[in-house]
Amino acid sequence: MFRASIGKIFRNLGRFQAMKIRWLENFVIVAEEKSISRATHRLNTSQAALSRVIREMEAILRVELFQRTGRGMALTTEGKLLYDEAKRVIYTYQGFLTKVQDIQGDSVASLRVLLPLRTSAFLLRPFLTTFHDRYVRAKAKVFEALSEDIQKQLCSKEAEIGIYYSPHIFEKDNAEKIATEALYLAGTADVIGSYSDPISMKDVEKISLIMQSKPATFRSFVESSFEQNNCKLNIRHDVNTVNGQLHFARAGDGAVIFPYSSISHDAVNGSLIARRIVDPEIRRDVLLGTSSQALTRIQRDAMGMMKDIISAARKDLRWDIVKD
Repeated sequence: MFRASIGKIFRNLGRFQAMKIRWLENFVIVAEEKSISRATHRLNTSQAALSRVIREMEAILRVELFQRTGRGMALTTEGKLLYDEAKRVIYTYQGFLTKVQDIQGDSVASLRVLLPLRTSAFLLRPFLTTFHDRYVRAKAKVFEALSEDIQKQLCSKEAEIGIYYSPHIFEKDNAEKIATEALYLAGTADVIGSYSDPISMKDVEKISLIMQSKPATFRSFVESSFEQNNCKLNIRHDVNTVNGQLHFARAGDGAVIFPYSSISHDAVNGSLIARRIVDPEIRRDVLLGTSSQALTRIQRDAMGMMKDIISAARKDLRWDIVKD
């Protein structure tokens, strides 16, 4: 059976070579996500378009690549063979592009970098200053985005480098953990107390909160952390922007839960008090992700710059840096 499958695949190598690299990338992501719908989020495309690509690949190769079941999509024997070959082809192609860009140098280089909302206040200016001092002719464009959107844009190759937070929304990505951060309760003195000492999760349970409405990833993460410790969030308002939540908190109309990097300005100027949540502490990972495993020289340098800048800003961010 296995030898027959190999023969069937390789008899159609001519057709395989006619496929676009992009098709192979789509196929690999569907295989990894085991679902067309989940893969569309990662690729930022429609289910109809992605389904059409898979059908055309199966027609070209004259094999069935997936078994459709009630639990998702599983690779057939032929699909597993193609998956291994497609991964190799994609990696080789990305390596080729990297070498070409390195030869061409920084005159044609353009880098799209994504930073989480509010964290960019610490990282944007020093990164751009350092980058443009080193690469006079290259262009770096930096944008703010939500953590989920940063992951999606990296996976769909709309950006080259991005910083985002756990939890991961995709099963596989190109990222390294660079730091961890704790979550804080922030509010006015009459809502959370006048001191910035830590506050227990049990005491947070008694305070009215402002959070994103369900099913926001961050809210789900916080709720899950509370539920695992037999605690429950007391949600007063569903507000779906960070600035909106902080506006309510500054007015004394509830408290917010954020990492310190999101509330540092308010904590420093005294408009909000920040108290680290403990017993237990809630922590999340900070990740530096890329769109590809094969990086150009400028992308590698940019990642190194970002790590150095984060290390210098770690006290203001209250990030605990992961040692290499």
